[in-house]
Amino acid sequence: MDKLKIPKNPYKGMKIYCGVCKRDNPNCNHYNNHQYRVRIHVPNTRNKVKVKVFETRDYDLAVKQAIDFKKNLILNNFETIKSQTEDNDYSLSEAILKYNQYLGGSTHWLKKRRRFQKNTRMNQYGFVNSFLKLLRSVPILID
Repeated sequence: MDKLKIPKNPYKGMKIYCGVCKRDNPNCNHYNNHQYRVRIHVPNTRNKVKVKVFETRDYDLAVKQAIDFKKNLILNNFETIKSQTEDNDYSLSEAILKYNQYLGGSTHWLKKRRRFQKNTRMNQYGFVNSFLKLLRSVPILID
């Protein structure tokens, strides 16, 4: 494959990324694993950046995709939207049960596992129940 090149005045943040070396602007000979990548600085932060690697080997198309990526970040307040691997289409009662499991510390996500004291769990569960009572008392308006 041909070596990717960036013009003299490139789009701000555009780099060539090697998938083997895991480096920006590499000097390696893995030309078939080189891709265009953009790094966009998140405003009001010191070192936080958002990065996207493009599948295309055409520089102009990569710049268009980078512009779209930056517009999308600005619209979403620089938060990337990731696809959910877990189905979270719960009914209200299922969501309350999941929340109770979270408060009890029984979740399969290790980094989200927390243990609360029993009185804290009962207090939170009471808030949820009062919220449910409030929802039941509100009449539903259907157009």
